[in-house]
Amino acid sequence: MGWGDVSGRVGVWAADYYEQQRRSRDQQSWSVLLKPSVLGACVAVAGRVVVAPLVLMLMFFATGYLTTGTVFIEADNSIFAFTARDPSMAGGCTGCFGPCKIVLLKYSVFGESALAGSTTYNALASKTPTLTNYDFSSLSDEVLALGAALDANDTICESGFTEWGSVQAVVTGTAQNIWDIITTLKLNVAPQMMKELELTIAHADECVTTWNMIGITRLFKYPTVVGSATFANIPAADINVFPDFTECRPNVTVDDSLVGSKLALATNGDDLLAVTPDILKLFPYNFESSIPAVSRVVEASGTHYGATTVMEPLLRAYYGGCRVRAVNTTGVFIEDTCEVSQHWESYGLMVHSPDDVPLCSTT
Repeated sequence: MGWGDVSGRVGVWAADYYEQQRRSRDQQSWSVLLKPSVLGACVAVAGRVVVAPLVLMLMFFATGYLTTGTVFIEADNSIFAFTARDPSMAGGCTGCFGPCKIVLLKYSVFGESALAGSTTYNALASKTPTLTNYDFSSLSDEVLALGAALDANDTICESGFTEWGSVQAVVTGTAQNIWDIITTLKLNVAPQMMKELELTIAHADECVTTWNMIGITRLFKYPTVVGSATFANIPAADINVFPDFTECRPNVTVDDSLVGSKLALATNGDDLLAVTPDILKLFPYNFESSIPAVSRVVEASGTHYGATTVMEPLLRAYYGGCRVRAVNTTGVFIEDTCEVSQHWESYGLMVHSPDDVPLCSTT
């Protein structure tokens, strides 16, 4: 068969196919357009070409979508919001129980400072609580006697790495136990927390609960450029005191009747916290500033004593190793009982950040 025969036959097939399609179209009626498949295709095309653009235009111009759009979850809706029933979120600690004098030795790293460098603190606090790992010669007889007394009355002492990877040293006992540790070691604990312990000891029969003291490394943020929300980070360890049952935390107001203030850094009209990262707007702080206020009182359910509200712990800020009382356009004010440390002063204003895990009743 030659090429001419093949091409001729293809031409005949094409002509036959064209004629069949023409006759099929002539025989079709308008009812064909009412088939479900045709209607579905028309709706799909109209939705994509006409309806969707109209909906987007309406959303953009008739609502505040473009002005309020953000990937940040506000405090009221955040999974990081406070809850009184998540103590496990502080991080469990496997193999961390040991004699209380080990934890007292680790607390001694703070000395009389409110902060401890994370490197120094972690080097000691991360060790397993085995007596042979430590030299207790730096502890006084009074401190060693306190450690023995804590062990004798079943106070729980643990230290090491938590399941979250943080380094901690924790004591769980009565409010009096915690008070004795702080006063014997002369630790620099927030006056608000000391007042909470004092009130609890004075009313020991009311809202009975055990108390905890934890030294733990946390993340702090500090501004590097005034007016910028880009803050630098630095880890440091500080001490927190809190009750097991959050509803038992006394309501203590941080004001001049509790601790005075003094100007530590004049800023000549600049407010160092006028602009901050969104993560610093999630929780309440114990100092005055332009950071949007978050209520310390939050609703709670299933509490031990049936309380319907509890009080969150207050985050803090430090300047020169001293707890901050206020930040405004005049400058940074610190507790009047504290002397600025040159080491910590080089980092400027350090604001406690809730890190990457939920802040709960424990911290």
